[in-house]
Amino acid sequence: MNDRRRDPAEWVACAMSAVMRERFSLFVNQRQSELGADAHIAAVARRIRCGEPGAAIVDGKYLLSVEAHIEEFEIASRSKGRATGEGGADAAG
Repeated sequence: MNDRRRDPAEWVACAMSAVMRERFSLFVNQRQSELGADAHIAAVARRIRCGEPGAAIVDGKYLLSVEAHIEEFEIASRSKGRATGEGGADAAG
């Protein structure tokens, strides 16, 4: 008998673990987000409420897909630019 052979249940558990690691590496949670935790959570909640793709809440983790995170970061950057006058006080002309 070969000691390297795994129990089928152990093999399935390892395979599922690898799949979950790969799948969740495609997501950004609120602790990793460059948006900041509050803005990230709000973005996830809004996307879910509006039926937009790329957001989920799993075990208390608010997740955005990498693509959705980039979109939300761009939206936040544009809105901050408008709030500050898009170039500072001199741009007010």
